[in-house]
Amino acid sequence: MSGKNKVLVVGTTSDYVHWIRNSKPERALFLTERSVRKSAKEPAPDLLEEILFDLKDLNEARFALFRHIHQEGLCLEGITSFDCEAMPLAASLAKEMGLSYASPEAVALCQDKYQSKRIWMELGIASPVAGLMESEEEVVSFFRKTGKPCVLKPKNGTGSEFIFICRTETECRENFQKIIHGLNLKKNHPMYAGLFSSRAMVTAEVFMEGEEFSCDFILEEAGLEVVRICRKWISHDPFVGTAMGYVLLGADQADVDMGALSQTLEAGARSLGLTRALCMADFILVAGKPVLLEMAPRAGGDCIPFLLKKARGLDILGLSMDFAAGKPVKWTTGAETFAGLRLHADRKGVLKKIDIEEAKKDPRVLEIHLTKSPGHVVQMPPEDYDSRHLGHILFKPDKNVDMFLQFRDLRSKIGVHLA
Repeated sequence: MSGKNKVLVVGTTSDYVHWIRNSKPERALFLTERSVRKSAKEPAPDLLEEILFDLKDLNEARFALFRHIHQEGLCLEGITSFDCEAMPLAASLAKEMGLSYASPEAVALCQDKYQSKRIWMELGIASPVAGLMESEEEVVSFFRKTGKPCVLKPKNGTGSEFIFICRTETECRENFQKIIHGLNLKKNHPMYAGLFSSRAMVTAEVFMEGEEFSCDFILEEAGLEVVRICRKWISHDPFVGTAMGYVLLGADQADVDMGALSQTLEAGARSLGLTRALCMADFILVAGKPVLLEMAPRAGGDCIPFLLKKARGLDILGLSMDFAAGKPVKWTTGAETFAGLRLHADRKGVLKKIDIEEAKKDPRVLEIHLTKSPGHVVQMPPEDYDSRHLGHILFKPDKNVDMFLQFRDLRSKIGVHLA
């Protein structure tokens, strides 16, 4: 490949930039937010490799990109993004430059937690019953009508921000107000800014009981192929939706009908306008059948890429780059079970030290990856959902011990000291 041919990576994190620069040297051109580079602890790329921009000024990003391409004589052969906030920009740029990527309309539907489920429901694709809520009274009415606990979340959003489960009418009212308050604090955030053009900013969904899973899949014109499946373990802390960890399952260990899953994923993806994409999806098994929760045209995040690399030797970021460039991609599913435990602070404060010595001695542990250093300021939800995430532990679980107990045991061996 010529050094002038690049895959554009739009708006990713500094650790992903560092990863890609090492695994795919000189393959990428990074379009990175200034705030990300400012707080990065990894070495910055050469000025020829990275363009800095402000996500609130997309015209600036577009102008800087086209100027850089022209000045350096570069040829973009693909485009990819690993962050939900940057996917609309990636879709817009791809459309303008004629590159293969999800359309702006498909990205918008994936990020709209109500419209995606409305489409799935209308087409008979299994997903939770959902509705748009403008007021506390509408939430209470939804709760009474369905007769089941409900989950409240912003109509648009990312990750587990502002997600609440409501089991009583009082919780319906209180949690609706918590979401509205939280969104007002972030009204200038690109992910939420568009919500304020309507009063209906909150989605209510029937709470589904069952085991939750996360998967990556590749969608092509000829069909769909699942790349990996993880059992998703949800934290028991007050912040609903936060993943405690993931268990990467072997080819025959996921108690899932792969034929039914592939059909559901393909129908769900195509109904949102996706045609060729590497996607992640979350789903719940209900009576043995997959029920779609959400979908996005990117690889799964959190500790999953690290888990795949350590357990399977699969570089999902590199695979995403190759897929974007139209190159053949391949992978192995593996047969063994591996797990990743996400590390979170349990209160706010200034980080003094993370003691990992006891955890390092545990024979199950394969790798400990810390993302925060002493001096880091930890805030707690709903003000900040990201700063309390401190890293992860990758390990080979004991097949004879309950997984939740193993997560809890390993977490107890990490000392988080806050001032």
